[in-house]
Amino acid sequence: MLFILFTVLIYLSHPRFRLGWLFRLGLLPPDKNDDLSDRQDLANSSASICATNDAFTTQEGIERTQHLLPPNTVIHAIEGGNHSQFGDYGFQSGDGTATIAQDEQLQIITEKTLEPMVK
Repeated sequence: MLFILFTVLIYLSHPRFRLGWLFRLGLLPPDKNDDLSDRQDLANSSASICATNDAFTTQEGIERTQHLLPPNTVIHAIEGGNHSQFGDYGFQSGDGTATIAQDEQLQIITEKTLEPMVK
């Protein structure tokens, strides 16, 4: 089964360029110790993916701390997903109830992770 890492930094190498992306998947909102706002190398190449039924990482929390993320970070909320379904470790006590299947949530995560690299 597909296992999603919480933070994935992907570098694509090509003889003419190097493209780097930072993906925050189901991560708690950053705090002042995780300030990435000055990372110009990640400007326009950072995304934070959360889920609407995630009781630990809320879209509101991410938006409230967006100033700590690299410039122009894209935030995507998976409708009906929860925190537990970002990986394959079972339901976490205190999490919200997902209204979509885990396979569907993982498919959306995969699509949103690959999307910027095929544009």
